[in-house]
Amino acid sequence: MNLFLRSLALAMLLLVVPAPRAFGHALYLRSDPASGGQLVSPGQIQVWFTEDVEPSFSKIEVLDGNRRRVDSADTHPVPGDPRALVVSVGTVPDGTYTVSWQALSAIDGHVTRGVFPLVVGGGGISGALEDAQAFVPSARDVAARWIGYLAALALLGGFIFRSAVLAPALHAASTLPHDLIEAFDRRARRGALWAGFALVAATFFGMLSQAANAADVSLGGALGWPLLQLLGTRLGLLWEARLTLGLLLLLLAWRGRGRVLGWGGPALGGAVLATISLNSHAAAVSRGAWLAAALDWLHQIAAAAWVGGLFAFALLVAPILRPLKPIVRTAVLAEIVPRFSKLAIVAVIILGLTGLFHSWLQVTTIPALGTLYGVSLLVKLALIVPMLLLGGANLWLARPRLVSAAAGRRSTLGADVAPLIRRLRWAVAAEAMLGVGVLLATAVLAASEPARETYARQPRPIDLTGEIEDVNTSLNINPGRPGVNTFVMRLDDGTGQPPADVQRVILRFTYLDQDLGSGNLVLARRDDGSYGAVAGNLSTEGTWQVEPILRRRGREDARTGFRLSMASTETAAQAPWLDSAPALGLVRGQAAAAGLVALGLGLVVWISRVRGVKRRERAVLYAASFAVTLLGGVLYSRVVAAPSATPDMLSVRNPIPPDAQSLARGRELYQEQGCVGCHGVAGRGDGPLARNLQPRPADFRAHMAAGHTDGELFNWVTNGVPETAMPAYGGQLSEADRWHVINYVRGFAPQTE
Repeated sequence: MNLFLRSLALAMLLLVVPAPRAFGHALYLRSDPASGGQLVSPGQIQVWFTEDVEPSFSKIEVLDGNRRRVDSADTHPVPGDPRALVVSVGTVPDGTYTVSWQALSAIDGHVTRGVFPLVVGGGGISGALEDAQAFVPSARDVAARWIGYLAALALLGGFIFRSAVLAPALHAASTLPHDLIEAFDRRARRGALWAGFALVAATFFGMLSQAANAADVSLGGALGWPLLQLLGTRLGLLWEARLTLGLLLLLLAWRGRGRVLGWGGPALGGAVLATISLNSHAAAVSRGAWLAAALDWLHQIAAAAWVGGLFAFALLVAPILRPLKPIVRTAVLAEIVPRFSKLAIVAVIILGLTGLFHSWLQVTTIPALGTLYGVSLLVKLALIVPMLLLGGANLWLARPRLVSAAAGRRSTLGADVAPLIRRLRWAVAAEAMLGVGVLLATAVLAASEPARETYARQPRPIDLTGEIEDVNTSLNINPGRPGVNTFVMRLDDGTGQPPADVQRVILRFTYLDQDLGSGNLVLARRDDGSYGAVAGNLSTEGTWQVEPILRRRGREDARTGFRLSMASTETAAQAPWLDSAPALGLVRGQAAAAGLVALGLGLVVWISRVRGVKRRERAVLYAASFAVTLLGGVLYSRVVAAPSATPDMLSVRNPIPPDAQSLARGRELYQEQGCVGCHGVAGRGDGPLARNLQPRPADFRAHMAAGHTDGELFNWVTNGVPETAMPAYGGQLSEADRWHVINYVRGFAPQTE
């Protein structure tokens, strides 16, 4: 009993230990020297990863052109930085070398590998050439997780089913044979022993497989020192806790009785699921990992209640009911089915909400569903749909007929109900088998890297199309990441060819997240008629404005503009921060809040009309419904009462990109509002009214080149300029029109190359 209490205390401690902030897999973040850079030998190479690594199972190797190791084989951690490793390199000949790394995540236990190049001596490599590290789970990893899930959910689901469904059902029907609970317990005990053995075996096999993956040895080779090394890590602690809990569950199934079994079984089963959640993708998010892991744990408990309950229903209840008379069997099922249906409904709601949360967290974007993780998620959902249909058929068709038959309102009980019970038994069995498939898909999900990480490493060039006066333009940016990119601009005058009078094609880059000024890049004419260059103008992640500028013989420079968001591989692969979910707009926020209020009130009405619910159960359902209604009301009040932002006007950025539509509208307003009368057609301050004005109207060529911010220009257009003839247009033009005018007049600035 002391061992039991100590192990239970350890499991409970694991539940409250905050999960570390991390990334999901230990991926290459950066290195010194950088990928593609120069290494001075003798020297050292330091590599940083996206999360903490286990040094004993992580390494860095440096290979020459013949794949011979030239490093000192002394990979070691950096004191005070659990995410960094260092390796030494002696004196080596000039040339290009490949740095190969392997990292074992200290959070989720996945092993990742990759390479990047370095140069010794003159020359170098243009751009970062690190490879896309792919992680494909092995069949043995998936099998270990699958069997472990089946066993853990079956154990906990059996305990939940007994306490929440079977025992209350038999207690409610005093005419039923109460030895059914003893028969269930005898059969459940044997099933729990088998499930406990499966859990222990799967846990040990998973430990061994992870040690083999980390040490890069065979499964047999992991027995011994690699396994002992793994047990000394945080991952090892979780494996040890799960193995201990599995052994205690075996002991409980063998010798447990009474309250020890009734309370100890669910506690140990929940603790097993907690060790899984603390070693999951949810525990490896960048921020708020404690919440993600807790919701993952809740997700698994709900799965145990539903899927594990189906296992108990199909494998334990159905066999003990088979020998009974039809009238007794019907009466038992009439009590069990409604209770299990209610339990399943609650579980499905929890699974749906937590599943949506984790899909948002691990997938992030719909195109990422094309990854292994995403496909597995879609397969899982495809299997859940028929499970819901079968459950709905049992709830809406079988349950009323069973209750009606048990109440004696059918004259031919045996003849009419026997086929119904048979169909119910087959439906439950089919639902349980689909649950087995769902857990297999879940095992693939857990063994794979999150979809957002795989998707973030896939190259996705940026294609932008627009118009510059009468010329159609298309700009391709490859690979579309911060750093060195290839820019290719194609021009089409309507005949499929670039205009013959083009003298220059320039790209102007403006970083919008900070006032860093602008920079230009001249594109060179290429043999295929396009214009291109390789440059690092998109040097950092964030929001950029790219303006293609076309210089044609005998014409003023013309331009268009695009906005794009640049994200590094590491940033794009990170999970969303749980404290920075995208804010809902006022209308959407009100709609969402009103929807919650309507849902809560609808649940109140539905609960009030449902019959056969005990007073205590009805009170709990009412409390949950009122909580939903209250949440909606609070959200609505916060959305409506939220103060509008009042940023400093001078630091405001133009929210409208200078594309063809904006420039055309700006030109139209520039002429309609009389701007041309003072500032002139080309913005030089030489309009027909300028000679009579003191001070003279602004020369936009000089003012735009002076670097005035968007906020300054917007303030002058809105409020006018004191002691000048510049009027205020805030009452005449909409905010959008004022921004369109600013986009247009910025085109008067002379372009440098």
